[in-house]
Amino acid sequence: MDKLWRNLGLPLLIIIIGTLLYRLVSNFTMILFIPASFILTLIKAFTCFSFGMALKTHKRKRSSEWVGKLIISFVMFFYICMSLGYLDGFGELIRVLNILGLTNQAIAVPLIYTLCGYLFFD
Repeated sequence: MDKLWRNLGLPLLIIIIGTLLYRLVSNFTMILFIPASFILTLIKAFTCFSFGMALKTHKRKRSSEWVGKLIISFVMFFYICMSLGYLDGFGELIRVLNILGLTNQAIAVPLIYTLCGYLFFD
């Protein structure tokens, strides 16, 4: 039962909670006068990151590879700031990532968030 929960239940629960939270915030941001794009981008990033962490079905070991986790944190921070539009000064880097197809908000960015979550405990 525990293996079934880790393989199917937890990722499915993260998807359900993430989508419900995304819908709830998108419906009520007009009432609360909160910038919707900022909150929704963070919800999407953390939902995909959590989903990637839940995909690790084998036993998690305590890793001492702090450099890898630091790089993953920088990549997450970079893509969240890029999604929010804060990285206008990095025109050349954004152009290279655009040529590679890594700035597509619909496909590539959520997959990168998920990959970062998956690799964080690797």
